Amino acid sequence: MSKTNAMILAGVVVLALAGTLSAQTDMDLAAQRAQIQKDRNSVIAANLPLTTEQTATFWPLYKEYRSEMQKLGDRGQKLITDYAAGYNTTLTDEQAAALLKEYLSIQQETVAVKQRFAPRFGAILPARSVMRFYQLESKIDATLAASLVEQIPLAK
Repeated sequence: MSKTNAMILAGVVVLALAGTLSAQTDMDLAAQRAQIQKDRNSVIAANLPLTTEQTATFWPLYKEYRSEMQKLGDRGQKLITDYAAGYNTTLTDEQAAALLKEYLSIQQETVAVKQRFAPRFGAILPARSVMRFYQLESKIDATLAASLVEQIPLAK
């Protein structure tokens, strides 16, 4: 990943952290999420060489893919919010079990979405490009996740 793309990715992380560290209105959060997606698009565009024909078919499919992933992101955000609410009081074993169940469900569904879209991306891109795309997505997700988990305290 180039230095410019690393800086874009760092910007994505800063935006993600800003959302977790302060109370946000729904509009602020929506704007931040839109900016993160724009930055994500920039990283993908800069690092995934596409022909004109591939571009015409890739981006609409990518938008559909990100829409599915965004739904899981919404659930993840709610999970963090629910955890934070329980953390400041007493997190019961039942609450902890429910939070863990939801976390694992989100992880399973994330893999399922990736598996469902891989052949669709493969129908329009060579296998190496599909692999590169998933690597880019994984790097962005891992960077965001690493920054986020630093802010979330361990259960008491």
